[in-house]
Amino acid sequence: MRKRIYDYIKEQNLFTLEDKILVGLSGGRDSISMLYLLHSLGIKIAIAHCNFQLRGEDSDKDEIFVKRIAEKLKIPFYHIRFDTLVWAKEHKESTQMAARTLRYNWFEKVRKENNYNYIAIAHNSDDLVETFFINLIRGTGIDGLRGIKPKNGNIVRPLLFASREDINKYITKNKYIYREDKSNNSTHYMRNKIRHLIIPEFEKISSSFKEIMLQDMLHLQQVSEIYHFHIKEQKKQILLPLNNRYEIDIQKLQDLPIPFTYLYEFIKEFNFNASLVQEIIDSLEKESGKKFYSTTHQLIKDRNKLIITKLNEEENEPVFFDENIVEIKEPISFTLKVQSRASYKISRNPNVAALDYDKLKFPLQLRKWKSGDFFMPLGMNRMKKLSDFFIDNKWSLVDKQNAFLIQSGNDIVCVLGHRIDERYKITEDTTKLFIIEKTTNANEIINKFNNVIK
Repeated sequence: MRKRIYDYIKEQNLFTLEDKILVGLSGGRDSISMLYLLHSLGIKIAIAHCNFQLRGEDSDKDEIFVKRIAEKLKIPFYHIRFDTLVWAKEHKESTQMAARTLRYNWFEKVRKENNYNYIAIAHNSDDLVETFFINLIRGTGIDGLRGIKPKNGNIVRPLLFASREDINKYITKNKYIYREDKSNNSTHYMRNKIRHLIIPEFEKISSSFKEIMLQDMLHLQQVSEIYHFHIKEQKKQILLPLNNRYEIDIQKLQDLPIPFTYLYEFIKEFNFNASLVQEIIDSLEKESGKKFYSTTHQLIKDRNKLIITKLNEEENEPVFFDENIVEIKEPISFTLKVQSRASYKISRNPNVAALDYDKLKFPLQLRKWKSGDFFMPLGMNRMKKLSDFFIDNKWSLVDKQNAFLIQSGNDIVCVLGHRIDERYKITEDTTKLFIIEKTTNANEIINKFNNVIK
């Protein structure tokens, strides 16, 4: 086993013998075997142990057991306790997923803070087969079916070459003591159902089932490499960067054999999921203007292009201001002043909004428009959706994106630079005005120039 793990580390280029390795040690037979094998190679190692407090006294005994091994081997020992059930409930995750998230996040924190090169996890080849079925059920696609990677960033799995049977023989031969997790025998969890109920049925059909599966997964890994190479080449030709955005030629996308798959691979880095990608594909033959949002980006279906831009979180944050503020420069520039009605001459400049001061509720709010917004445009006696106002005035997509509103309480009192609300206009009873004058800042000049040269 010592030679096999050495050869595997070298073949997979997992790490060098000079690297410092943080070993995730649960105390079970797999992680114990990995620990002693790495230690026998003279590698600089440390132990990291998580107590998830899920098995009462057994969890505490695991922690004590692992600590004693660290003391025996005279290597650094890091440990932590998690209130896993509470965390899982708060984050709406299963207990297993919560434990996984907590474990890997903490391992990485320890690795960084103590300058370890890699984190070693004790997955074996049987885990590979089980993970194949888990991912098959979850529908993770070709990347999930290729199995667990020997190396993924700072995570390495030097025991993937060994089967559970290999590990049992190694443990028995060397008389290593380990902790048995009783929950591994339960069929409550999906992995254990696959391990104890499903795989044994396949092994009844073929005694070489696991070996055949591992070979098939190797083939899938090779197919995956070819697939991603092809996607990468197509992506270079179709997803084109332009200033602060990306563009996709719709016709070129539709000429590909399966547009959905290509588009998903092209834009998943922008956090668009499969269901959103399908909606985008369905919109390609429809009128332009449809917008789609991920958590970080916006995609607009234009006439012959898909345009992807990053959401500007700061720009979308509302800005609050009161009557004492005289100027605002970001995210849009305008001046403010309070003036008596008697000294004011009505302006026809659309960039000037004169509102009845006494009807306003301060602080006012400057924000971007959103779907569902409505107001009563000057000259009308009924409410109108902003989206309909934009359509009636033939606003372009760029105009809509750059629209800012002034809000008082729950009312939109002004579409800045375009129209005020009828309810807040100057009347014969008005005694004091609040005047908002939109000015042009450097960014607006640049944007207008860019739009002209396009």
